Amino acid sequence: MAYGMNAGIMTLLVVILSMLSLIVSFFVFIIRRATRLETASDLNPPSVST
Repeated sequence: MAYGMNAGIMTLLVVILSMLSLIVSFFVFIIRRATRLETASDLNPPSVST
């Protein structure tokens, strides 16, 4: 009984940690992409046609 409970706790711990790492990696991806797009727009400003 104790073995099954420990296995269940470890399984939930693995699931929770993997979900948290996915969330963190998503936000890191968004921040890096925003930084990359910001520097790209600074290098190539839009041309104004008059």
